[in-house]
Amino acid sequence: MDKARSAEFAQVCRSYVMAGGTVIALGHTAKNRNSDGTPRYEGTTDIRDGFDAVYVAELMSAKPGTHERVIRFSELKRRAESLAVVAYAYSTEPGLSYREKLASVRPVYPEELDSHSLEEARFDDQSIVDELRAYISRFPVNGQEKIVKAISNGGDFPRSAIRRVLDRFTGTDPGKQLWNYRLGDRGVRNYYILTAN
Repeated sequence: MDKARSAEFAQVCRSYVMAGGTVIALGHTAKNRNSDGTPRYEGTTDIRDGFDAVYVAELMSAKPGTHERVIRFSELKRRAESLAVVAYAYSTEPGLSYREKLASVRPVYPEELDSHSLEEARFDDQSIVDELRAYISRFPVNGQEKIVKAISNGGDFPRSAIRRVLDRFTGTDPGKQLWNYRLGDRGVRNYYILTAN
């Protein structure tokens, strides 16, 4: 979080790369996504700005009957010629050691990737909206985490998908959003359903 130290770190990385090395740095995305549904980069921008290429990773749905997970990397930034989307798969076969899992990593080619969908895309947003609307109507004085936990406990939706839909439809415009919140004790978000004027 120190701009001077981040710039110094980026310069060391650049010197190393100029000498033939490769640096892979890991960051993270926010729980709530961009308005178009893509993951939103979070954290200091100094590292992102100082590196030549930035990709955002997303988990793809597993094919039934297989023991592989596929991760898709979508380009967020580049300074040189590179692919806009790349994907890799790794084995989830039970009993594999970490070394064996690492050795199982393989590239996934575009024609193969077409048969996979994003993990988040497996879930119907309208079904989540219906669950959220019903819950918020019954329990308006509640925090975000309690709402997410209560709905995810049914087992039909992952917490990440619930948070995404909750954030997506939070706001003040009843024409676009479905609910909003008032801050309660200790910053807890107490949600309420929006009604048209």
